[in-house]
Amino acid sequence: GIATTQTVWIDNDEPAELTQLELSKRALKGLKAQGQIVTEVPNIGLSDDAVWLLTEINDMQPKEKRIFWLQHETLSSVTFFILKPAEVGYQVVATKQDGINQPFELRGSRQPRIEITADDKGQGAILVQASGYTPIFMPVGIASASDFESLSLFVDVFTAFMAGLFFVICLYNLFLAIATRESVFFWYIVFVGATAASQFGVGGFFHQLIWPATSAQHLPELPMLFAGLAGFGAGNFVIQFLGITERHKALLYFWRSVQV
Repeated sequence: GIATTQTVWIDNDEPAELTQLELSKRALKGLKAQGQIVTEVPNIGLSDDAVWLLTEINDMQPKEKRIFWLQHETLSSVTFFILKPAEVGYQVVATKQDGINQPFELRGSRQPRIEITADDKGQGAILVQASGYTPIFMPVGIASASDFESLSLFVDVFTAFMAGLFFVICLYNLFLAIATRESVFFWYIVFVGATAASQFGVGGFFHQLIWPATSAQHLPELPMLFAGLAGFGAGNFVIQFLGITERHKALLYFWRSVQV
């Protein structure tokens, strides 16, 4: 595996407003933390400020190339800064913009990513600024380009299989709904279809397959809307399936009040 030291903290500055010296200070701030979280950042949480991540990579081969990516497909804005050691802190040698604010055609991958080349000592460092309208968490991946492509292909094939499975389930229940005229099958379709849509949205597939040529600033809310629709469908499915309308009036009134 690749040995890394990671540090996460929050600042509300925009990368475009920061000079080389200020960016170097950001990196030094991460170094002083020695791999600890400077400002508490929950794994699942919302923040209006920018989340900064400094990752030092320590045991690559000299001049080895690796793909560095964030395993978060719905980050709105991501800026990568490739760093090299300087007299004081680091010097920025390359930058890249990513995130769903960028058209997918310019990104080429659902995960924000950048290629990093190790120095003569097999080391490298990346400073990342990220923000978004969804819960922010910062798991990273580091692998060769071939391994990254293999992983992406596996995810695509598995997602295609699951999409086909969900489609068959919905089609079968639609046939039953038409044949029996029972609403329980309709609500099951709503539950399964909305659940699938929510998961595909979180995985970044809406941006890739539906709106690849545009910014996707409006997309982070869609998985949440579909998740709410899935809960609505699941509740009504249970009511119809268990006959709560006839058997448990009090429970029915409680569910209706929750819906409102």
